[in-house]
Amino acid sequence: MKMHISPLSKIYPQQSPVSFFGCCIRNYNDVLAIGARCGSPYDPVGPGFVDVYINGQYSQTLQGAAHGERFGVSIALNEQYLCIGAYRENTGAESGGSVYVYKRNGNKYGLLNLLYAPDKRHKDYFAYNIAIEGKTLVTGAYAKNIIGGEDGKAYVFDLDHNKCVSEISNIHPIINENFGRAVCIYDNKIYIGSHKRNKKGSIYEYDSNGNLLNIFEHANTKGFGNSIYVDADYVITGAYESQDNGSVCIYNKKLNKWKNITIDGNGSFFGGSISVSKNIIAIGSYRYGQKERGAVFLYNITENKIIDKIIPEIGTAWFGYSVHLNKNKLFVGSVKENLVYTYTLN
Repeated sequence: MKMHISPLSKIYPQQSPVSFFGCCIRNYNDVLAIGARCGSPYDPVGPGFVDVYINGQYSQTLQGAAHGERFGVSIALNEQYLCIGAYRENTGAESGGSVYVYKRNGNKYGLLNLLYAPDKRHKDYFAYNIAIEGKTLVTGAYAKNIIGGEDGKAYVFDLDHNKCVSEISNIHPIINENFGRAVCIYDNKIYIGSHKRNKKGSIYEYDSNGNLLNIFEHANTKGFGNSIYVDADYVITGAYESQDNGSVCIYNKKLNKWKNITIDGNGSFFGGSISVSKNIIAIGSYRYGQKERGAVFLYNITENKIIDKIIPEIGTAWFGYSVHLNKNKLFVGSVKENLVYTYTLN
């Protein structure tokens, strides 16, 4: 059964210069936060920023401290904290990365702390991806040199006490595996993606103390673990390079069974971004179509099928680079346009 998809609005950046606006989008209760990391590693245009909306109204823009930080590449948001990753922030080590931690006061957020790894080093790329649950923040540093390359490491912080409580390295590291490129936390369990491991990818599950509980892998994938979602019933991950077009892998915890979904369209990066609400997965495929126009596919977990897709206007590029689904509201980043599209799904 197809969904009824209603376009709501286009959200434009509040700051200039700008690039990659919509690279990360998070919505929690009445707060919407949209990141603009401002530049690729080859074309920096500023420190990066995050536009914050409260109850649908623009509230403020939070900004990095220095040119080229990539502030806004990652966002984690709950009722207490707004955390923003800047994976090339320079405190303690050039391009080592940090997390800016903010706390809300009325309709504004104030800076509380700047967090970085206790062993921060040059080009660790700490905070490229972050996740929050309660007072616990998980941060990946996917380029951390452990055995000679971009091997990766992850860190767990207690935000209430402003301290790192656990450091997690792969027990059997492989050079350039990118352990920590994606992170997730659910029910005090920590999930860390290693999307280049063995040219296929893996996800590692740990308890809150950093003890390894499980390893998830799936045959015939590439890039498995580049995006992760977990709830009581499922572990869902993108494998954006599988079979040259990408796939999304769904693990049913109760049945101990995998489901792999994909589409036609070489080089489409299907599964480059995912977001889940109720029984619907929004799947970004930002290089889908001619001239990398992009698309978002909607998959019904209960019906086990793609039920609809959103194809953007002609001239759009990299639509679906990021997706965020909250109940029946869908936000889609189209980063080469510097736009965020919003929809309602019924």
